[in-house]
Amino acid sequence: SVTISGTGWMPNQAIVVTFKGPITYSVTANSDSSGNFTVNFTVPMTYAPDSIISVEASDSLGNKANNVLAIPSTSLSATPTSASAGTDITVTGTGFNGGTQLKYGLPWKDIPSAVNFNPAVYTNYKGSFTGTFKLPDLAYGSYSLAVTDGFNISTFTLNVESKIVLNLNPTYGVGAFTISGSGFASNSLLTVKFNDKIAYPLSPTSGET
Repeated sequence: SVTISGTGWMPNQAIVVTFKGPITYSVTANSDSSGNFTVNFTVPMTYAPDSIISVEASDSLGNKANNVLAIPSTSLSATPTSASAGTDITVTGTGFNGGTQLKYGLPWKDIPSAVNFNPAVYTNYKGSFTGTFKLPDLAYGSYSLAVTDGFNISTFTLNVESKIVLNLNPTYGVGAFTISGSGFASNSLLTVKFNDKIAYPLSPTSGET
């Protein structure tokens, strides 16, 4: 919501304030005995982020005044930017619709597939927010994280790290051992070391050995 005010108008006149965006909207206010007026306007979602809207005020006597309304662009950031499954990711953003519940997607597909933050996250009256979610179990790589208010969308690249696990069976004795693991990069040549000495190069894997 924005507040429009004016001075120097004829007293007790109807002032029409027109917003000339993709869709034109108008609100009406009445000047007081001193020729001043104030009126509120809720910015519609049809006004795209990072755009400039022409605003004109006029009365029935032919008086006019003009100004512009800047619609801010959305921004998004996440901390940490690289993490493994189960990590709490804190997301902050600006430029969204004020007082709106937000949803997120990871990896991002589209608005219908986005899910609510838990607990729920709402923007403040300025369109800013901070929310948290747990990083799901995703394969190693970079993913597009997106947050939406149902109209505006902002994205951020989040890097998913693997939780590397190495198993040895048996864990004592001499003879043959079975080595297994998970969380390694797919199709990579692995090398096993005992006491920093190369014991055996392993063939490429699918991320598990």
